[in-house]
Amino acid sequence: MGTASKPDPIPEDIRQVVALFDERADTLRFPDVDREVLMAGCEGVWQRATAVEHLRAELETAKEALEHEQTALRAAAKRALAYASIYAETDEALSARISSFGLAQKPNPVNRQRRGTRTPKRPQTESAAAEQLPGLTRADSTMMPDSAPEIGDGALEG
Repeated sequence: MGTASKPDPIPEDIRQVVALFDERADTLRFPDVDREVLMAGCEGVWQRATAVEHLRAELETAKEALEHEQTALRAAAKRALAYASIYAETDEALSARISSFGLAQKPNPVNRQRRGTRTPKRPQTESAAAEQLPGLTRADSTMMPDSAPEIGDGALEG
């Protein structure tokens, strides 16, 4: 009655009764219950159990689709909020409303630069220069002159 891949939806005690009526179908016949009635009931249970499994699979697929849509909506809402917060810089009422949203994030001051503006480069420290030149040791960097001659300064001319 059952398959190895799915658990049997018919409890053991009921299967025992069905087996008894199956073995003695010729002697165990009653007006409203016999082997055929019990076998039809087993078939109905299996059909419903199969339907439930299919619906569970559909439900799981629907849940995954819902989660995907919610993630996409959250990303769109964050993007919309980011755009709105630019306009909120000059509108205190809008800024207050945006900041009341749970989705609102405090802007990072480093990322608040407007496009087209540059930050001046900071001079590199000795350790930062050493990190960019992995073969250079601290001893090597102290042996380098503070100002190396530029090409064209006559340094390479003989």
